[in-house]
Amino acid sequence: ALQKEVEARANRAYESGLRKSIIMEKYKRADSDVYTLNPSEMLSPDFLRIVEKARAGKADSALEKSTTIGDRNVYTFPCFRQEFCKRLIKELENINK
Repeated sequence: ALQKEVEARANRAYESGLRKSIIMEKYKRADSDVYTLNPSEMLSPDFLRIVEKARAGKADSALEKSTTIGDRNVYTFPCFRQEFCKRLIKELENINK
């Protein structure tokens, strides 16, 4: 049983590599910019402010101004710009075609 699992996992890695190479060869991106890291276009200004404050050792004050505390003390804050999210969703929908 153990040997079968080892072989199955080895095959999964191989098959995953094959799928990846087929996708890389044939997939046509709908929006190439989604794949390029551009923080000012992707990330929310509030998130960038939090990062800047954290680098300066003042993350607590930035988090207090930009976060919401939900149930069970889960903090939420904006991360991505809405326009980037829309473009990313379109790209994901394109992948599934």
